[in-house]
Amino acid sequence: MESTHTCKWQHERAKRLCLSRLMENTRMRKHGYAHRQDYESFLQRYKMLSPHTWPTWSGLPVEGVTNLLRFSPVHNSDYCFGRTKIFLKHSKTLYELEKYRQESLHDLATLIQKLFRGWVYRRLFQQMRRSQIMLATNYQAWKRRRYLLWLSRHLPSESPLCREWPSSPRCLQETSYYLRKLYHKWRCHKYRLRFDQTARNRMREKVTASMIFKDRKSSYPKSVSHPFRGDYVRLRHNVKWKKIAAETGDQYVVFADIINKIARASGKCLQTLFVVSTSAMLVMDQRTLQIKYRIPATDIFRISLSPFMDDLAVFHVRSSEATRKKGDFLFETGHVIEIVTKLFLVIQNATGKPPEVNIATEFEANFGKENVILAFKCAGLTEVQPGQKRSHFPIYIRNTLFSLKGVRKTGATSDRLLCALVLEKGLGAQQGGPVVLLNQNVHCRMSAGEDEMN
Repeated sequence: MESTHTCKWQHERAKRLCLSRLMENTRMRKHGYAHRQDYESFLQRYKMLSPHTWPTWSGLPVEGVTNLLRFSPVHNSDYCFGRTKIFLKHSKTLYELEKYRQESLHDLATLIQKLFRGWVYRRLFQQMRRSQIMLATNYQAWKRRRYLLWLSRHLPSESPLCREWPSSPRCLQETSYYLRKLYHKWRCHKYRLRFDQTARNRMREKVTASMIFKDRKSSYPKSVSHPFRGDYVRLRHNVKWKKIAAETGDQYVVFADIINKIARASGKCLQTLFVVSTSAMLVMDQRTLQIKYRIPATDIFRISLSPFMDDLAVFHVRSSEATRKKGDFLFETGHVIEIVTKLFLVIQNATGKPPEVNIATEFEANFGKENVILAFKCAGLTEVQPGQKRSHFPIYIRNTLFSLKGVRKTGATSDRLLCALVLEKGLGAQQGGPVVLLNQNVHCRMSAGEDEMN
């Protein structure tokens, strides 16, 4: 009976040994392996040792374990792959894996702390940044509103000529620039609204004069501050003129003044009444108001001037019965800028297109039967510099065949001689005035003496 009890006890003991896997451990130790573990458990415990398996592995567990051990310091001879498990030969290998796992867990904990702290401080920074932006926006708005209120009480004069402007903060310099432009445009508009039709016409004439003469005629800057009066002799109120205007159709006087007309045959300066109406240019006797020439505005196609300080202007007219023998007109007047501007607008209104305004040191003019070249040269200079100011200017007229007062022909020669003659009042009576030089194929002598000019 004792033997039966002993056998039963041994059977239960063997069963416990099998259930505790002691026999399996004994058999594994017999083959030289100290530890075994299935692939999935091994991968879940040591996956942080390889960057390929951390944080998750999507392939087969055996492939994950292979990649994990490939990047671990464990030698290939220290482990063996089974069908479902991995076998480690030495306990030391298991201890090393645990050590590396603890170090990796420490690094992971540090990383988690770093990321958490970064997230916390990033959130705090974003909150502070939003607050700072809100404060800066409100401060800039307050500063702009304060500047605008201050500017509304310190605006400069409403005159378009005023160039003053209050200073502005550095952050509002661009705003100040655009406000200045808008304010100037507004006051110019307000200034234009105060004009009546007469003032608008005068402003139009000034703008036209700037387009024609600015940076082209030296005498233009002096004329800017002087208003264009037009009728300097009050011809509009003359009874005799009203009768003449009723006959010729020249009702409105655009310009009227006594100017010097240079005689093309003798070079004399003759005072005459020069009138510009809305349809024609008239040259009249200043006492009797007799019309000497009436040139329709459509017949004037060019106006020529020099770029210097002289007051000469040449009006080129188309050939007609009245002008065929005389040619173009040469005038000298202190209102040369005003005359040219007003005549420019009259011709433009009559023909629909502006006439040519030729400003040059040399140009051609028609003096009756032949053409003459007028060359202007600044005295004392070897070269003509347009825009330079000089007090007197010689005029050189070439290829002319008409005689001048004070020159006596003594006979024809083959030599080409230059004869100089100082003209009368308005051109050369004063010292340093303009001089006319003639290119002649004759021998000339001054009437005041016997000196010949070769």
